[in-house]
Amino acid sequence: MTDLRGTIRATADIAARRGRADLVERLERAQQHRSDGTTRVVVVGDFKSGKSSLVNALVGVTACPVDDDLATALITSVRHAAEPHASVAYKGEQGEPVAGAAVALDELADLVDQGHHAGHALASIAVGVPSPLLAGGLELIDTPVLGGLDSPEAVATLMGLPFVDALLFVSDASQEYTAPELSYLRHAAAAGTEVVCVMSKIDLHPEWRRILEIDRSHLRAAGLDPPLVATSSRLHDLAVTYGNDAYAVESGVPALREHLVTNVVIPANAGRDQAAVAEVVGVLDQLESVLRAEQAALSTDINGPSVDELRVSTQRATDLLAESARWRQLLSDGIEDLRNDVRHELSLRLRELGHAAAEMVDNGDPVALEQEYSTWVSRGAAAVVSDCFQLVARKGEELADAVVAELAASTSGLLVSLEVALAAEPTDQLSFTSHSASGGDDEDKVLVAIGGAWGGMEPLLGVAGMIGLGVGGVVAAPVLLAVAGVAGVLTVGRAFRQERRKALSAERQRVKDEYHDYLDEVQVRFAKALDDAVRSVQRQLRDGASTRLAELQRSTRSALEATERAATVDDAARASGVLELTRELEAVAALRVQARSEVRATLQALPGSPGERSTDG
Repeated sequence: MTDLRGTIRATADIAARRGRADLVERLERAQQHRSDGTTRVVVVGDFKSGKSSLVNALVGVTACPVDDDLATALITSVRHAAEPHASVAYKGEQGEPVAGAAVALDELADLVDQGHHAGHALASIAVGVPSPLLAGGLELIDTPVLGGLDSPEAVATLMGLPFVDALLFVSDASQEYTAPELSYLRHAAAAGTEVVCVMSKIDLHPEWRRILEIDRSHLRAAGLDPPLVATSSRLHDLAVTYGNDAYAVESGVPALREHLVTNVVIPANAGRDQAAVAEVVGVLDQLESVLRAEQAALSTDINGPSVDELRVSTQRATDLLAESARWRQLLSDGIEDLRNDVRHELSLRLRELGHAAAEMVDNGDPVALEQEYSTWVSRGAAAVVSDCFQLVARKGEELADAVVAELAASTSGLLVSLEVALAAEPTDQLSFTSHSASGGDDEDKVLVAIGGAWGGMEPLLGVAGMIGLGVGGVVAAPVLLAVAGVAGVLTVGRAFRQERRKALSAERQRVKDEYHDYLDEVQVRFAKALDDAVRSVQRQLRDGASTRLAELQRSTRSALEATERAATVDDAARASGVLELTRELEAVAALRVQARSEVRATLQALPGSPGERSTDG
């Protein structure tokens, strides 16, 4: 594969020579996003399914604490690091993650067991270990699912699935898939996330092959077709201890690693590379248009844009930045519709849940069915909140598409049309680049800066790097929001359960009042969080579009100024200027060819491509 970093750097050099610091900054952001990008895979499974052991086997070291009497109770993220280290985040007053402290790796088991450190309740753990698998930017997130896959905690993880690269769904070989497991998988597939099913502990169950085939038939019956990999962390450990290659193959761990690299990491890195190429192409479009206008003016080319035409283009670009621009009105109206839709969805769904809960109490015995009722109501509330945040993500993408279409139409015929940029490359993935708006280290931002129940979507949304605002996914985020984002629901749920125990011996009405108060609290807490999410969509679409239009305005103004100057230049200066511009245009053309070769090389690196796969770059 050719040198994409070199292509970006060479394009930035031309932009710098032309005095376009704005375009240089755009390219620097693109390179940083490409270099710092993380491929996040969330690991989900029922109680004692072997998730943590699997993570350890995959990374090749003990990163997650494992014990027969220990279950994953905290989010544990595992990333590559030159030296092993670990840190914890504490729970804030509302259950949100706040900055914690560095801890020793050998303390993790006790910390998970106790749930506290230095007098603070723990929210999550971050581990860094040297691992070839993780060195390419892969991050594994071991999630707590303490109440089973139909619990609120499990439903909460579904909220994060649209924002991650893949899901590892772990179920041990002791039994076939249960109804809650299949339900979870259906919801996960509906979120559009790459799902990889893993059967664990095959060394403990001689009938695992029969269970494997039964599970495959269950998946087919559910309309699902994810890969299903049989594994044994124990066999893998023995293979490492004794250097036994046969054990290693039978453990399934190498096959799972290969699948993750081939079908998750490589496509994710390819997407980041294509996004960077999109930025290069967008910058080259602007540079070439201005250079050609200058060249035409100096060479008195009658086919070049006239001063009057460039003045019109400059004015049109300026008008598009005005508050009265049509795209701004479209965005404003769309955001208001989205806000109303989300508020209505939250209110209606929680009201329906409340009615169903009241009917359940009236028709049953809240004393005898205490645990069943509490689980059902809490799970329902978590599902409602999860669906509402996914609604923001889905509608946000639709709104971005509408803004793209409007910008393409309104810039048609200008010196640099956003419509041209959108159609410039042979893949729709090139039309949009999503960057974290939080800046700095995404992992730290998510661990310590998600305030309240959600904390707004500022760390989660980004449109800083885009060609015209085309959408390859308007929402991109670190996955720790999966549980942290719904922490408010679960916190309220725990408080509710404590109060409910006091009310179980009273009349049914008192129990229904407890449900009503609980759901009211959920609505109040998350109505604000959802509003923050919608505002973040608005802010970042607005700022992203404004940034691109400001670049367009500067390009048209530069072309106009150069054309006006050309009228006062003598013949010698004209000849010299034409020669210089010709060289710059040749360099731009060469970089455009190189950028296109980057696209082809990236596409050939993807699984199933006709070309030979390459992991370089």
